[in-house]
Amino acid sequence: MPEINAGVLAGGGSKRFGQDKAILKFGDLTLLERIYRELITIVNTTWILGTKRESFNLPPEIFIKDIVSNAGPIGGLLTALTQSKKPTLLTSCDMPFIKKEHIQFLVNQFDPLLAATIAVSEKGIEPLFGIYQPQVLPIIDKLIVTNDFAMYRIFDYVKVKFVAFNKAGYISNLFFNINTLRDYKKALYLREEYERKK
Repeated sequence: MPEINAGVLAGGGSKRFGQDKAILKFGDLTLLERIYRELITIVNTTWILGTKRESFNLPPEIFIKDIVSNAGPIGGLLTALTQSKKPTLLTSCDMPFIKKEHIQFLVNQFDPLLAATIAVSEKGIEPLFGIYQPQVLPIIDKLIVTNDFAMYRIFDYVKVKFVAFNKAGYISNLFFNINTLRDYKKALYLREEYERKK
């Protein structure tokens, strides 16, 4: 298995939420600390794509600023792959139900002969939970130059392996992401439900 690194999107303005989502508590940890702890058990090196905040109990050297400002997740992927120079698992801090077993499942499905290995849920393709190869960097550059920031556009140019999480018995809300205060409250409720069912 080739070496795989990871990048966590945590530098967004959180305009829809109204505050920094990365610092929200989910259990005893912030959303960012939680996903970081899950990732480091599986991948080689994990970087946080965003500005260092003093409130996080995380090493300052793992935070890296975006190479291109205001390009959204695709800009974060550009930064992560440029830093990593190896296959890189991209995810976001605001998907609180992703755990190490899901990360391991994706890593196990990684195809080094293809440009990307991307999760699929019951809702469709999940570009913010996938492993991208450095060979997609020229495509990202091309898209950003033309102000085309849609992650899905990358898949128009390369061969991709899609991994059907929805058919592997994982929870239906695995890729639920927090964009609003209502989403955050729902995530906390779902967490309590899952804990009760254990």
